[in-house]
Amino acid sequence: MGSASAVRDAWSARETWRARGMTLLGAIVIGPGEVEPQLIARLPAWDALNADVLACETLILAEPPRSAALSRDLLHKAANARISH
Repeated sequence: MGSASAVRDAWSARETWRARGMTLLGAIVIGPGEVEPQLIARLPAWDALNADVLACETLILAEPPRSAALSRDLLHKAANARISH
């Protein structure tokens, strides 16, 4: 999850950070831009994420949110949806 450029960078380096056996389903892109993995969702801003509708166990951030408040909000949403981060 992140901007298209951050998602592209993370995707190209996935073999260095992906856990063994982890299946990558796709990307959530914040804002405009194209990415190589399947696009799961495109959001206008970080705070537009509705973690309740995500069907994943893990959410990987390709970059940090713009502020500490957005980071706390995202972690709270992930915890409520029982997603690891």
